[in-house]
Amino acid sequence: MKKHFMFAVLVLPLTLVAAVLMVASFCVPDPWRSLFVNLAAGLVGSIITVFYIEKIIRRNEQHEWTKVMRHIGRQVNILANGTTSSVRSALRIKVSFPRDLEVFDDPRRMRAMMIELIEDRLLPRISGLSQMNQDDWRTFANNMIGSVKDAERILTLFSRSLDPTIVGLILDIHERALALLSHYQTWPDMLGVPFAQMKPNNRGESMVPFFEAVYKHVVQDAEQLLKICGNLLREIDTRFPATQPVSKKS
Repeated sequence: MKKHFMFAVLVLPLTLVAAVLMVASFCVPDPWRSLFVNLAAGLVGSIITVFYIEKIIRRNEQHEWTKVMRHIGRQVNILANGTTSSVRSALRIKVSFPRDLEVFDDPRRMRAMMIELIEDRLLPRISGLSQMNQDDWRTFANNMIGSVKDAERILTLFSRSLDPTIVGLILDIHERALALLSHYQTWPDMLGVPFAQMKPNNRGESMVPFFEAVYKHVVQDAEQLLKICGNLLREIDTRFPATQPVSKKS
């Protein structure tokens, strides 16, 4: 129950009635005086009880909702990591696994590693997307479809419960992934074809300058996508309840 609604509909009327009864008790003889005092005390007690119960219910709801937010945080984390990994695969960049296997049980450390991968290895080599062949483009487009669907699923299910910053970043991922996908959907038979094998258009003009501009937009969109994923991974630690590492049994 919202506080302003409870105050306007419940607390204020009961308080006014209790005050009227207390004032009236000074103006009437017994047994009416005792009755009015008892009624006023009962109304005040009701107000206190309502506040106490409301506080208990709100605390219980907050506890339960914390569990839900942890699950949502994991879904958002999967979206950011999966989208980043799609770009990494397209760039054919391999990653070395940490020697400390406990890292995999610590979501914060895993996010820090992914952010470091984005900033130190993926962004500096993002122009390599222009070297993808047609098979690479087909795989990359399918991965972008997956990112678009994941973003839409999270927004459809949880947008009312998410922080506006998180919603904005998920929408940004959706927009950038959709932009990359649209390049492939527009030129599925041309993207990935080496420039030397491109045939001229119907007017006999070379298509190379046009697709150089297309690849430039592809690189820009992918660069923005990676930066958004990095920002989203940073926000997870501050916008969602902390996820405890998985404990190991001795």
